[in-house]
Amino acid sequence: MEPASAPPPFEIVETPAGRLYRLPPRQLGGLRVLAVPPLVVAVAVAAVLVNYYLTRAAKGPLDEWAWATFIASGIGWTRAGYTLVSLAAAIWCGRSEIEVTEGGAVWAADRVGWLRVHVGKLRPGAARKLVLSEFVPARDATGQPLTTGPVPLWSLTVETDRGGKVWLALAHPREVLAALADELANRLSIATPAPHNPDTGEPLPVATGAPVPVVVEEPEVPNRDVLEQPADSRVVLERHPDGVTVTVPPPGVWRASGGLLIVGGIFSLVGGGIVVNLLWLLWANPGLIGGEPVGVFFLLVGLALILAAVHYGRKRAVLAVVGDRLLTFETGPLGSRRREFGRAGLLDIACGPSNVSVNNKPLPQLQIVPAHNNQRVGMLTGRDEDELKWIATVLRQALGIPDVPPERREPVAGTPATRGR
Repeated sequence: MEPASAPPPFEIVETPAGRLYRLPPRQLGGLRVLAVPPLVVAVAVAAVLVNYYLTRAAKGPLDEWAWATFIASGIGWTRAGYTLVSLAAAIWCGRSEIEVTEGGAVWAADRVGWLRVHVGKLRPGAARKLVLSEFVPARDATGQPLTTGPVPLWSLTVETDRGGKVWLALAHPREVLAALADELANRLSIATPAPHNPDTGEPLPVATGAPVPVVVEEPEVPNRDVLEQPADSRVVLERHPDGVTVTVPPPGVWRASGGLLIVGGIFSLVGGGIVVNLLWLLWANPGLIGGEPVGVFFLLVGLALILAAVHYGRKRAVLAVVGDRLLTFETGPLGSRRREFGRAGLLDIACGPSNVSVNNKPLPQLQIVPAHNNQRVGMLTGRDEDELKWIATVLRQALGIPDVPPERREPVAGTPATRGR
């Protein structure tokens, strides 16, 4: 006996007009906050209309024009308010419903009980392509795709014979919409012109149209491999029988931390000036107690910033692959740091955005991603992006790490699968 096929991830209801597909409620998580604005607008405008009526009624009886204006506004806003409240409810806990009639017409809406928001409709035979596309990507704070956590949300649309787009379902998991698209592909067969008998002119029996094709619009994955070292890079690459060594020279104090150096100099000058001035006043008036602590604080902060700028500007990094291990060394005027990673404990090495921003743009850095906790270890922040991508490519190739991002890799048997987009 053949194994029974798995039930679809949605409800199918046979109706007098055709068939209704009822999707599971959305799981929007934090995006539910989007339900607040339409609800606030509905309540606020209703309050304004009520206030207008009370204010006008307090001045005396309403004439015919005032009544007509108020009634027309009330009727119009009642309809608009219903739509806004329905939209808020649909965002908060709604579910998509798509009905396909026997004739091939399609009607799509979001529903919560008696509240309903019309999404789209399609005339019979107008469908030319079903399109699955990403609606809300799941990313972390640095813009990287998540390998665990929230499920990315997708949308299902129809391209019509006139080149238009009709929405069917929004913000659902990909597997739900993929199953729905497969179901609709056969129901929405492409209409073909009715053939006629060339002798009599009478219509001939029409064969069933071809299923509507389903297209998945995958987000583009940029090629992250840079095989050639940038021409202006001063990084030294040494290859040896059991691995490679990448030596990254210091970037220079001004290039790496010019802004930090300027701020530190300003704090030092202000703090030093305050301290010198107050010490001179104290020498002239021994009993006077001034603001020396404030000046000392500014001076110490300035010196600390200058020392940090010198440390980052003179820091030298070495990354070495020895066998199946990655060793990193960072050495600067204020100390050094050594890390060691085993190949089995590494998920990825790549260039990614750091938590440091300049002009609202995150600075790139080399990121080493352990396999056990996905907590990225950042290095070489602020260096040239192509140079960082080249270093990451060299290290991945030396360690045998796939060039495909983790969220795009096929799960390995015996290991937990990562959630891809």
